[in-house]
Amino acid sequence: MRKSRGAARLPARGRLGLSGNLVAVILLVAPTAIACSAGGHQGLSESATCKDFINASAQDEAELVGRLYHRAQPDQAAGGAAAANAVLNVSSECKGAPSSKVADLADFGGKQRGDRASASANASAAANALVTLRPVLAGGEQLTAAQFDASVAIIRSRVASLGIKHAQVNRPVGRDEITILVSVDDARSLDEVGRAARLSFRPLLVTAVPTVGGQDGNASVPTSSPPVDQWAKLGFTPPTTPDAVAALTGDQATKLQQYLTDWSCDENVKPVDNPAKPIITCNQDGTEKYLLGPVIVKGTQVKTAQATGPGSVQGQLDWRVVVDLKSDGQRAWADYTSKHNEQSDAGATGNTVADTLDSRVIVASTIQSTITGRTEISGNFTQKSATDLANTLKFGPLPVVFQTVSVVRGP
Repeated sequence: MRKSRGAARLPARGRLGLSGNLVAVILLVAPTAIACSAGGHQGLSESATCKDFINASAQDEAELVGRLYHRAQPDQAAGGAAAANAVLNVSSECKGAPSSKVADLADFGGKQRGDRASASANASAAANALVTLRPVLAGGEQLTAAQFDASVAIIRSRVASLGIKHAQVNRPVGRDEITILVSVDDARSLDEVGRAARLSFRPLLVTAVPTVGGQDGNASVPTSSPPVDQWAKLGFTPPTTPDAVAALTGDQATKLQQYLTDWSCDENVKPVDNPAKPIITCNQDGTEKYLLGPVIVKGTQVKTAQATGPGSVQGQLDWRVVVDLKSDGQRAWADYTSKHNEQSDAGATGNTVADTLDSRVIVASTIQSTITGRTEISGNFTQKSATDLANTLKFGPLPVVFQTVSVVRGP
């Protein structure tokens, strides 16, 4: 059993928007002619050939494909058919080229040239959005092909769990990115699919510190900033237990306290989350900072998860996420909670454990007794946020965060 210590509020869900530099407009002036007027860079010319298309920059190609997808207008059935023919011509010329976008072009063109070249089909095509995600990597970090394949599978499962049908989730050949083709309406539901969703249970090392005036930090931190190695310049080994914190010298304790004070709760500032090391982090709304010890149980040990609402068990008044752990994770959790709980050592700092998601504290709660079965994650969940978290945890964590870098949709 665990009792919550100030359940943290989940962050507000954002909305996907058009990237500021995606202002290209595609005009199909002839079956094989492609015109691209790009803002801020040189796009494909009206006389572009298959070779030009394949050799185009990633941005030009992404814009081109996105606009070809959405060229047809609801009141211009003939224009839609012409667009489909031009797409087929380009994709035919480019057959065998190292780009999965060419296959996308051929598929789209074939469908549009058939019975979907009607105004109603064009209206449906114009309502699609091509969402591009890219991994946020630390300096020198790279994902292996196997990690990318696993990431595609996880994101595909997450998209399906949202009830989105006929979504196309792929990794373009030779590109370190993942694309998702969905309707514009469904695109608005994808703000969470790229999160790493690494759940961890970490022990509290020092009492939580409130931030000054609520959420602090530098608002200008770019969203693609790589994780920060918090301990690179500390000058001594960071403590990993409450006893190690108590054993620090006066100078070491002062420096550690300064690190804790200086850490930004800006949502774009992420620590390097090494399970074997402590981290300084914040709660979801940035009002408290924590120094947490090494991970007790990793998110990879989650077997399944489900959202439970008020009344699921007697006395439950809120939405929670109930987690079943795999055998190794359950053993580690039972072992820790048997040694750190209020019955055996009341008031000990180590009795408080923080549940973190992607390095942010969802809730910090005090262990009352040994936990040998399912464990609950509580917080200010709504039905939707609890369900979303449970669905995300079911499919396992991504190796890194995948950030939305562009959304190309019909005008």
